[in-house]
Amino acid sequence: RDNGRWLLVGQRRLKRLLDHLRVVGDHRHDMLEAQRTHELLRLQLQRLLALHGPTPHLVLLVLDSVRAANTTFHGYDRPTTPFLAQLAARHRVFRNAYAPGNWSVPSHTSMFTGLYPSEHGLSFDPRHADRQLAPEVAQLPTLLAAAGYTTHAFTQNVLVSRETGLLDAFGRQVDYWDGSWRPRYRRTLLNRAWNFWVDRVRRQPFPYQRGWSTRSGDTLADIRRTLTEATQPAFVFANLMDAHMPYTAPLSIVRRFVAGDPWQHSNRYRDIQPLEHNRLLLTVDPEDQRQKMALYDAAICHLDSCLRRFVGDLQRSGLLDRTVLIITADHGEMFGEHDNIVGHGPRLYQELIHVPLILVHPDLTTPAVVTRPVSLVDIPPTLLAAAGAEGTPQAAALSSGLSLLATAADRPAVISEYAGQSDAEAAQRVADSPALHDRSHTGSQTAIVSETTKLIVWQGRPSRLFDLARDPRETTDVSAEPAYQGVRLRFEAFYSQWQANRRHYPPAPRTAALSAAEAEIVQRRLRELGYVD
Repeated sequence: RDNGRWLLVGQRRLKRLLDHLRVVGDHRHDMLEAQRTHELLRLQLQRLLALHGPTPHLVLLVLDSVRAANTTFHGYDRPTTPFLAQLAARHRVFRNAYAPGNWSVPSHTSMFTGLYPSEHGLSFDPRHADRQLAPEVAQLPTLLAAAGYTTHAFTQNVLVSRETGLLDAFGRQVDYWDGSWRPRYRRTLLNRAWNFWVDRVRRQPFPYQRGWSTRSGDTLADIRRTLTEATQPAFVFANLMDAHMPYTAPLSIVRRFVAGDPWQHSNRYRDIQPLEHNRLLLTVDPEDQRQKMALYDAAICHLDSCLRRFVGDLQRSGLLDRTVLIITADHGEMFGEHDNIVGHGPRLYQELIHVPLILVHPDLTTPAVVTRPVSLVDIPPTLLAAAGAEGTPQAAALSSGLSLLATAADRPAVISEYAGQSDAEAAQRVADSPALHDRSHTGSQTAIVSETTKLIVWQGRPSRLFDLARDPRETTDVSAEPAYQGVRLRFEAFYSQWQANRRHYPPAPRTAALSAAEAEIVQRRLRELGYVD
């Protein structure tokens, strides 16, 4: 690694401190000053060790709701991620990465524990954050803290926040969603008039409408500042929400993707979006879905531009040479491709579980495209290995995943799960929203995915088999075709073995209840995101 410039700066700082210490030493009567300077020297040495020592910083960036199919480096025909495509070409990209769940809570919990959703048990209804992980479950931030890391969580997602308890293991938690970060200029009379015009006249869901803005640029700047000021190795997690409904991006980027007048196309979208999001509908307007996807693409492109600035800053400062960076997504998004589903539920099709995954590691100097199936449960063992902490008994508990640093893995397939709802819960949800299909949100599902084939198990019974090599859009069920019976039997055997070996950690009731004010903030944010009516 070329750290010559940083080492030279460090040497100069040390020389100044040593000269100062020598002067103070000549005046032995001023022991207090000598002690203070000695402490400054100790901190400077600690900082240099963090900057140039063998232990890297660890950064996990989760692009909420970004599906692999809409990224440039997965062959998408729109320029949504030109920078990430360049980054993937220089580092290690995983072509067949899968989320263990189809929405935020189970997938993030799997990334923090290395367990599949049915193992850690956190797949609760988003309206009820009343459970927490079992105390015996080892969590990635806790293990890294024991290895000498500071742990930081930056979140824009109310479902992945201190309010739901998913970030309790982090030493530092920063929320960007509760309204406390909104710019002060919004309080001026002029901007109130602008907000009224946007909200009531133009009915526009773009940034800053009704207080919505993810501020991913600010989030990434805070992360860069955290790494720059670190005096010991840091583990940083961040959830970036630009590509989550309502798909926010600057208007200049929106105009690149939305045909015609973006204001006009957004009117109907904003009016019915809370009802449609995360639902299985009776009908879907193809033109409306095309416009939604255009907004979605613009939001992904905005994220890409934010990441370009962030990674560029790390590279110019030398931080990238001592940082392990993982960029991925917790799940994807659907626009009516299957069963008229809009949003991210309740199925396990590729649009929902196939996610981008890029690994940047200082020791991986040769670019690589990995085609074997990998899962987000592989992230904890990967980061523990990068930190040199994979040999502890607690780390061994995160055994559902395999390190992404391995050149090969003896695993023919990975698992994705959807917990579903009971028939009574589904019936009540349909009664509350008459436009929903009567099969909405019913039945648990499991997807077993290899490099070329996928089996979907519905309520414990194999139901659909897809040849992803020939049919990447999953339009033809080949489970009854004679040529695929051997494949199906192998998948069923793998699923049976996985069921027999998986562990169960029943979640515990939450010990820290929300205040009435906090609960109201959470409910309001869930309504804005389309999770509750």
